[in-house]
Amino acid sequence: VGTTIGSTDALKFRHFSQDRISISPKTTITFVNDDNVSHSLLSGKVTGDRYEQYIADGRISTGVILPNKSVDITLDDIGFYRLYDPNYPWMDITAYVFPNTQNVILK
Repeated sequence: VGTTIGSTDALKFRHFSQDRISISPKTTITFVNDDNVSHSLLSGKVTGDRYEQYIADGRISTGVILPNKSVDITLDDIGFYRLYDPNYPWMDITAYVFPNTQNVILK
């Protein structure tokens, strides 16, 4: 987690090391705040509203993550998680949580 102000490196403007991740259920993710301001993460849904872009769904709430601190989140349930910082709504990441399978048959 972290913003980069004044950087010309386009990759640093993504705010997370990845904007999407795919993981198995019961996987723990560590979010490290390498910014100089505090952040927090909530899970929620996109509203489509220009001013209030997300509605928290109550599944994930990290509380404050101070600069140079981290928080672990374990995603137990199968599905999609949209995580965002309510104070910096352009900072979001989507986690796809599904079990790994060896064989898939589509008909």
